[in-house]
Amino acid sequence: MFVTPHSAWKYARPRELFLYLLAHPDGRTREQIGLAFWPDASAAQVKNNFHVMLHHLRRALGRTDLVVFEHERYRVNWALGVELDVTRFEREATAARRALRANPTAADAAERLRSALQLYRGDFLVDENAGDWHLEMRDHLHRVWTDGLMALGAHLTAIEAFSEAVDVYRTAVRADALNEDAHRQLMFALARSGHRGEALRHYDRFVDLLASDLGARPDRKTTALYDQLRKAETV
Repeated sequence: MFVTPHSAWKYARPRELFLYLLAHPDGRTREQIGLAFWPDASAAQVKNNFHVMLHHLRRALGRTDLVVFEHERYRVNWALGVELDVTRFEREATAARRALRANPTAADAAERLRSALQLYRGDFLVDENAGDWHLEMRDHLHRVWTDGLMALGAHLTAIEAFSEAVDVYRTAVRADALNEDAHRQLMFALARSGHRGEALRHYDRFVDLLASDLGARPDRKTTALYDQLRKAETV
């Protein structure tokens, strides 16, 4: 696998261009790159800016064959062993979630999903001064992560590992504070792990959150679970 040390990058924009191309495995035309990096520039300015940035990119990489021009597109030469870590995360998480959907109690699929979720190290390019082009990918990867958390939580609930499910659903709630399904499943897992009082208090906090952020109330399924818990009924 090809690895470029961070110290190799003298300028931020060439590194961003490399990340942009890594995020678009089929490549991008110069016009598409221009719209992402210099939306207000003329065609002549885009051409000049791009070729200067491409020069610095190849210099930082230390070779000219990692970014190639084919079929009117600039793309990463994947045959050289280049891999983006978020691509591996998405591939592994999606495959494991699919396996768990087919068999919700499969321990091997759950372990594979747990390992995949550990590859997620926060929002895509969160510490980079990147353009708006990365936002769609950031949101997509975040959804893959949160969907994976929900699938892992469902597995733990199915095998009655409720304390572990609580931890997973707490993470899901922190990742998306308005995900009502995550809040409801957390309440259920709390109750089944012997923390009915905490489940009731969590409902109250969620009610306040919905009211302040959306001016809304919990849906009927969440309210029904709360009523069962309040009455000390078995859930």
